[in-house]
Amino acid sequence: MRWALIAVLVAGWCCSAAHADQQWFRTDVVCSKTQDVALLRFTETSDDGPDDYVRLAKSIDGGLSADKGTKRTDCTTRWGAAIRLRDGAGQAMPYGQGGGDPPGFFSLWIDKHKIFSRKEWKPGYGADSDKDARRIVGIAIHPDRLTICTNSYYWENDGKDIACHDEPLNLASHPVDAIEYPDKPVAQRPVGTLYANAKSPRLELCRQRLVAAHELYRLEELDAVKRIKVGNDEDRLLSRVEGSYPNVGAQQVFIYGDTSHYFDGDVVVMVPASVTAKDVAAWFKKVDLESGLQTSLPSGWHLYAGGRERLYPKVSPRYVHFTPQKIDGQLYFLARPTNDEVEPAAALVLPRADGGFEISCAYHVSKAHY
Repeated sequence: MRWALIAVLVAGWCCSAAHADQQWFRTDVVCSKTQDVALLRFTETSDDGPDDYVRLAKSIDGGLSADKGTKRTDCTTRWGAAIRLRDGAGQAMPYGQGGGDPPGFFSLWIDKHKIFSRKEWKPGYGADSDKDARRIVGIAIHPDRLTICTNSYYWENDGKDIACHDEPLNLASHPVDAIEYPDKPVAQRPVGTLYANAKSPRLELCRQRLVAAHELYRLEELDAVKRIKVGNDEDRLLSRVEGSYPNVGAQQVFIYGDTSHYFDGDVVVMVPASVTAKDVAAWFKKVDLESGLQTSLPSGWHLYAGGRERLYPKVSPRYVHFTPQKIDGQLYFLARPTNDEVEPAAALVLPRADGGFEISCAYHVSKAHY
């Protein structure tokens, strides 16, 4: 399945035209024991090589950038400030210019105050072709200011054009993050944990499938029904769901889907037995996937796609996938948005012959807090 092929970006990686080797994102924080300065560092390392942080002037960071990578995310400064750094990366896509080269970002807390939230340190998606693109290589933290240092991200430059500027640091102007530092800490699911919404109508079924799958992409593959390609090369996006199912009656189920930049999703239509694959293909050729699906749907046809009420209503129909699955003899669809930030991460949908549906299970993936 397509989702098994896209790397989950926690430490992050990218492969762009200019950066042909696999790129690993590296960040860490260093606190000086002898000076009132701390340093956040950011870099990319090819093929999981040694951390290669940029050296800054000693007058900026007190020489901390000369230290080897610590891989630490927390430290306490000489003046007693508790610093926390958390990094992340955007979603990689198997298409588009620089689709496999996502941006890197970070959040910063000082004494429980959130200073930055998801601040981009490395531009992505082909930004290395932009002559003006810059990335953050280091941030020196002083009691009263931040010194932010950047260099060019343009692929023809050597990155030695380091420029730094100061920004005032006033903790009182930044809110205390009650989510990161709650008054009464409670146990949290580990980041990346797949779980079912406790209010799902068929919670026992949801949990059973979790036990069998454990991971989101495996959940998509579980009990998947064969999709038979129909039509000629011109109609390559259309397939028919194999089998018969009591919940859809004598109707046929067709799926029109792709994994391209413009259309990375599926649209499902349930049609009378008298309708041919040629009829369905002809309708999809003339319909506007973004705005015309509901308005131009022929009489007796039923539609399942993103953008419907209760079914990812704020997501374009072009960016929700539907995988047919056979569960206890019934036809279900595992709906999953292309964008990993959309919630729920997946929904198990039970269609009905009249075009209605039940969202039997809603699945979530626990995410890092930024």
